[in-house]
Amino acid sequence: MTKPIDNDTNILNENDENLVKPPLTETETKTPAPLSAAEQAAAARDYSERHVLVWEEDDERCGIAVEVLSDLLIGAYVKGVKTEKEALALLDAGEWDTFVVDFTTEGVSISEFIKKVNNRLDAILVAISMTPLKLLEERETTKLEPLRRLFDYEKNAVAPIRA
Repeated sequence: MTKPIDNDTNILNENDENLVKPPLTETETKTPAPLSAAEQAAAARDYSERHVLVWEEDDERCGIAVEVLSDLLIGAYVKGVKTEKEALALLDAGEWDTFVVDFTTEGVSISEFIKKVNNRLDAILVAISMTPLKLLEERETTKLEPLRRLFDYEKNAVAPIRA
C-alpha cells in the first residue's frame, strides 16, 4: 500500500520507511578507516608509567636493547644491567614493573632473578633474543611492532597476551 503524497507539508518524518536518506559524507562516517601496519607502528603511545629493567650480560647488546626499547616505549624509563647481582639489587630497590631478559643467555631461565620476578604479582617478564637487534634492518619500525606489542597492555589484565 502506498502513502498519498502531501505537497502541502515540508516536514519529513525520520521514521518513514520510504524516506531515502543521502549517503554520509566522509566526515560523518561513524567508524574511522583502519590504520595500516605502518601507521599503527608509527602511532605514538604513552609509556611514561613504565619502568623497564633490562638484564643482558653482553655490553653491546645491553646498550642496543636499552636504546631500542627507549625509542619504542615512548616515555618509559629503561635501564640496563650486566649482571644478575645488579639486577637483583635494582629489583629490590626500585619501582620496576617490566623486566626484559635474553632467553638465549645460559642460566637465565633458572636464575634467582627470574624466580623473584615470577613471584611478583604485577611483574611483566619479557624474554626475547636480543641478538637480532644488533642489525639495523631489524630495527625498522614495522619489524619492531611485534616487540612493542609485548609491552602494549594494561597491567593486571585478565586477558592473555598475544603478539
